[in-house]
Amino acid sequence: MKRPLIIIGLIIVIIAPLLFYLLKSNKINPPDAIQERYNIEIPSSTFNFNITYDIKNLNDYLNKKITGNFLVKEVFVQQQKKEKIRVTLTKNDDIVITAKGKKLYCIFPITVDAELTDSRFGKLLTGLVKPVHTSLKITLSTPVKIDKNWRIVTRFKINKYTWTVTPVLQIGPFKKNMEERLNEVINKNSQALTKLLDSEIYKAATLKPSLLPVWHDLQEPILISSIPSNVWIKFICDDISGKIQTYPDRITCMTAMHAKMFIITDTTVVSKAKFRSNPLPALKTLKEEDVVDKSDINI
Repeated sequence: MKRPLIIIGLIIVIIAPLLFYLLKSNKINPPDAIQERYNIEIPSSTFNFNITYDIKNLNDYLNKKITGNFLVKEVFVQQQKKEKIRVTLTKNDDIVITAKGKKLYCIFPITVDAELTDSRFGKLLTGLVKPVHTSLKITLSTPVKIDKNWRIVTRFKINKYTWTVTPVLQIGPFKKNMEERLNEVINKNSQALTKLLDSEIYKAATLKPSLLPVWHDLQEPILISSIPSNVWIKFICDDISGKIQTYPDRITCMTAMHAKMFIITDTTVVSKAKFRSNPLPALKTLKEEDVVDKSDINI
């Protein structure tokens, strides 16, 4: 009985060191930790969207802002410079702005009053001459642009006049058709009207209030995972471009916003300032070939 036990003990004594040696020699060692940092470049994303401005809002603003007389001018009736009249132009009805093609059109209705203020026959005659009172519609047009500050820019020019009643000045038995002369007066002083329209539109028509919420919302962190810890993606926008297009009821800016994507975690060691939303930059011109409907987002 003792002999088998002794034999088993000897076998264990011989095999145990051998097994220990074999296990030790075949031990799998984990690889060394990677100490290098690798930067993964993610292509920029492009968000394409439209910002619009309602032409009705422009009409409402202009009709509230532009009222009363906008031109009072004394001119001679004839080249001989003997009779002088005072011409007063007054807005008498609603201005109508419409869009067609790549232009804005404006119908500007005005009342024209012309009163004789001086005559070759002296001041006595001036009080006996009936003033001219009529109206006309001036048609103007302008290309539409947008500047770097997101404001609509116009450069109106007069296209034509449509007189409701031909303006005639009657001096005693003589009648003088004043249409040609008044057309000259309006043409020479057209900047009083066109500059008024351009400046008021520039004050009112801006796309910035509509764009700012989109600009900031797209830069808000988006939670994509909360297991095992919070992970966000965030787009940092630093470039934006646009191109104006007109439609019958609106002005549209086709906009392309370029952004870089970042990953943020609870353990991200980085200054918070790096992930703060960038302020809205100056607008760049969007090229025709870059105008597309779909966005290109890389994450």
